[in-house]
Amino acid sequence: PLTLYGPKISRSFICVLTLDCEVDLQGLFYLGMPWEVFLGDQDQCGNGALAAASVANSASGGTWTNPISGSSTSTFQFDINFGTPTFGDAKDYYLCWGTSTSSVADYAVRIGVLTMAGPTGCASCVCYKGDDCVIALEVSGMHETVSQRNRIQILEPGSTCLSSATQADLSPVDAERYINGGSNTEFQVGRVKAGIAKTSYVVCWGAGLASDIGGYTHTVGDFDCTFDVGVFHLYGANYREMSCTLGLPCEILLTGVGMASTNRIVILDDSAAETECFNGDLAQINNLGTVLTHADGEPAYAALAVNDA
Repeated sequence: PLTLYGPKISRSFICVLTLDCEVDLQGLFYLGMPWEVFLGDQDQCGNGALAAASVANSASGGTWTNPISGSSTSTFQFDINFGTPTFGDAKDYYLCWGTSTSSVADYAVRIGVLTMAGPTGCASCVCYKGDDCVIALEVSGMHETVSQRNRIQILEPGSTCLSSATQADLSPVDAERYINGGSNTEFQVGRVKAGIAKTSYVVCWGAGLASDIGGYTHTVGDFDCTFDVGVFHLYGANYREMSCTLGLPCEILLTGVGMASTNRIVILDDSAAETECFNGDLAQINNLGTVLTHADGEPAYAALAVNDA
């Protein structure tokens, strides 16, 4: 009789960015049988020009191995682990099998499709200070188990998505947010009041310590968000000390980003705390002016004229 050794084909697998990518090979093997698996970018196993999957590990101390090789530890099933992907595209890739390979063309047997799940970019990553802020991500391949654990961290511009990075100042809300209400695309940030308005904050994403969420309780910082999704812009005015003199023309200059001629300010009595806007008493000043108009775009300042205060 003829015995044909090798893996079953036409199977489906799933891995998640920032988690170990492990797949189980099923079929008929002999103990110690050499194997080699290549994860390709397109459905072209056996094509010598096939490019490797566009995923890698960019985090310090992490690994990603493609192609990967070894020897079978079971006659019917065993696991292989590519490592932890923290960089690349969330989409479908293709598992190709070979033995004693010397080139990509030797990986001629298509085992199946591997879906790399995770975010593909920002659907809405712009917020305004004082407004309810929601960061919405575009995702691919996410399932309910993973979606209830994934989280984002917002870092200072130019940061790398590592645990040692400096988180953005979004006071009074946290710069690390987890999923609310079971959605796998929207993160409720809240109202940023005292935080710093600036462009190009870095949005980092992580899927969690494991895909099993049984008994999971959210704890800030209990895992690293190591996947760089893109940038987040926070528009509005930033805090600064200002003063005017009674009897003289008064002009208040606001510093920040993304401000427009339609913006307005309210002057409160000095007994109101910085965080009590909308709750404090209006200051008693006569002859209040209006916000000055200026060119369209994203000015770095705005001004309120208060004449003969």
